[in-house]
Amino acid sequence: MRHPQMFLSRVFSKENAAANPQCKIDVVTTNYAKDPATVDVKFKDGKEVHIDGGELHGDDIIAQVEKYSKKLSQQEDLKSQ
Repeated sequence: MRHPQMFLSRVFSKENAAANPQCKIDVVTTNYAKDPATVDVKFKDGKEVHIDGGELHGDDIIAQVEKYSKKLSQQEDLKSQ
């Protein structure tokens, strides 16, 4: 479960909290070591992304989340023009 923990440590950093104060983070943990390590992200447009944290490194998880975040940001920028 190390990789999702690395992802969460970066998400919970002071810099990220200051950059995105409206970001809401809910962490659900389990007491069972055999449960899969997953990261579920729900974006403000309603899209949900399920990431298998056991297969990816922390940086890979961040890259997947940032990829959709940037796409969403570009769509918002186009709407505001």
